[in-house]
Amino acid sequence: MVYAFALDGQDGILVRVEVDLRAGIPGTDVVGLAGAEVKEARERVRAAIRNSGFEYPKKRVLVNLSPADTPKSGAAFDLPIALAVLGACGAGPYALEQGVLVLGELTLQGQVRPVPGVLAAALAAEPAGLTQCVVPAANAREAEAAGLGVCGVESLRDAASFRDRSEPASVEWGTCIPSCADPCAGDRQNIVGESVAGETGDFGDVIGCEETKRALEVAGAGGHHAVLIGPPGTGKTMCARRLPGILPDLGRNKAVAATRLHSVAGKLKEGSGLLFRPPVRSPHHSASLEAVVGGGVNPRPGEASLAHHGVLFLDEAGEFRRDVLQALREPMEDGEVRLARARAVYRFPARFQLIMAANACPCGNRGSRSRPCMCSTAELSRYWRKLGGPLLERVEIRVAVRGERAGVLDGPSQRDTRALRTAVMRAERVQRARIECGHQAAGGGVGRSRGGSLLNRDIPADLFPVLCPLTDAARREYGRAVDRFELSYRAAAAVVRISRTIADLEEKEMIGRDALLEAVTYRRTGDEDPYGGGML
Repeated sequence: MVYAFALDGQDGILVRVEVDLRAGIPGTDVVGLAGAEVKEARERVRAAIRNSGFEYPKKRVLVNLSPADTPKSGAAFDLPIALAVLGACGAGPYALEQGVLVLGELTLQGQVRPVPGVLAAALAAEPAGLTQCVVPAANAREAEAAGLGVCGVESLRDAASFRDRSEPASVEWGTCIPSCADPCAGDRQNIVGESVAGETGDFGDVIGCEETKRALEVAGAGGHHAVLIGPPGTGKTMCARRLPGILPDLGRNKAVAATRLHSVAGKLKEGSGLLFRPPVRSPHHSASLEAVVGGGVNPRPGEASLAHHGVLFLDEAGEFRRDVLQALREPMEDGEVRLARARAVYRFPARFQLIMAANACPCGNRGSRSRPCMCSTAELSRYWRKLGGPLLERVEIRVAVRGERAGVLDGPSQRDTRALRTAVMRAERVQRARIECGHQAAGGGVGRSRGGSLLNRDIPADLFPVLCPLTDAARREYGRAVDRFELSYRAAAAVVRISRTIADLEEKEMIGRDALLEAVTYRRTGDEDPYGGGML
């Protein structure tokens, strides 16, 4: 029996492909709520079968896609229909009698092209009892991540000669080692970090900007959202683009979740396996709402979901459309995008780390030491209203980036990507140990932190006494800061979470006064002036 897969959002259902041959005028009918692409498969399948050396049946061919009440679209039905037709003629592989998942698009010459959503299909096949799948060779590695027996084929003739594999294929996890794999993972990740730094750039190439580097180090260690604000040419974008190089690798579960979304969106490179490096998405400021949060006739994940367990970087954030920026507020809180449609509500995971870089005013000169700002109050108001208070309130770390003087640019950089990555990895080990110990001490309550997430930004406020203990001096400073600056509930909680990350970087169990005060400075930037004057 041949099974295909119909995508529906990030999920989908297995589709049973049945073929009936009967006497009548030769022709092929496809039923079962098939879309235009699936109906066009009739001609591709007929040509591919003939050009592969097989004989297409000279009978009336009826192809049924069950369940019939589920819409089917896409070219991934070509190969399962072709194998089902060959099976009905007695020319198909005998292993199909046990039930096999088949995916692939066919060319007229019988070659098999890659298709999106293979990992999602393989993950859905396992609970249904299917243990084998036939997929395009370019999609084989992502299918192997589900633990099925995988047969990667390049042509219809290869698929027709498929034989049952009783054992699942061995999975090659690539060169990136999950942080929880073994005690030596940290050393291996440092090696990986060097190659990552070559792709994203090295912090060692950035002269000066030490305050910005420190803020991004804290953001990377705790997964905190951050915004960098300052005049053009001060290093905002240069530093932000180097942040992914210091982030730890993803564990297997997170890698599967991130890879699944990229596969569904058709963004996964051919021949690639799981994405163990945190994905980084950087949409242009002209991007539409559907491009950023997802949507379309057949809903697909947007940039926010493609950055799941990674970084969503918005350069020139003040130039994005207001509706696009404000649509990120719910995913920042809930970790998912919900798209309501007439027939269903589609949910796409979107637990990203938001990093924004923006000028302090439309002309860009506000905060500059040499160039005066010519923007009016009304222009400043319109500019900052795009971001809005509610969105900025959800951004824990705010950094005023100032231009360095010429004398500073002559000296060496104090910290590079390797040093920052080492510090972040050390903080991650501290967080992992604390989560495990706290989970046992709290009787499992710590696990409510976003499903056991290690990110400090996800620590619930009711677990602060267990996970974020303050020294007496820090507690006094915290009380003064809340009263003096009239911090909101969200801002006060963010201060504790940030200070927890700073203490983790210092490998301290208790949150001290200095860590608390540093966290307050990150939250206070920009609160004095709603139009950005206090940010610089």
